[in-house]
Amino acid sequence: MSEQENQSTPRRRSASRLLAVQALYELEVSKAPMDDILLEFLQKRWETQAGESDDPITPPDKGLFLKIVRGVDEKREAITEMVDNALVDGWVSSRLELVLKNILFAGSFELLELRDIPPKVIISEYMDVAKAFFEGNEPKKVNGVLDKLAHVLRDGELNEG
Repeated sequence: MSEQENQSTPRRRSASRLLAVQALYELEVSKAPMDDILLEFLQKRWETQAGESDDPITPPDKGLFLKIVRGVDEKREAITEMVDNALVDGWVSSRLELVLKNILFAGSFELLELRDIPPKVIISEYMDVAKAFFEGNEPKKVNGVLDKLAHVLRDGELNEG
């Protein structure tokens, strides 16, 4: 097992979330077929980024990456409605900056479907993703929207742990 493959699962999951948000963005911008985007990210883009860095880059958990990207695509209508309902009055997801929208959609998908991951972990992870892309209040917005959704979708789990 290589050093990269031996890295902790939480780090690989974090890498998957970041990569999934980038892939979701690419899907919306390019309108390319999903399978082409997924292959591009998993086979070319991730390995290229890793090869260009002096620091070892944590490889993604490919299963989680695929679940998030495909899941958001399959449940886009329901996720859009959930996020729109969680946004501050007058705002809808179509008005959000595209990266921020995809962060919220990916986090919403995980809250909705990936019940093995605690909601606090999901919220924290997507706040970190937002911090990777934004320097302003976007991470707070991610926290607010995902926390609101977690109270609706998984309220009983928020006080655990």
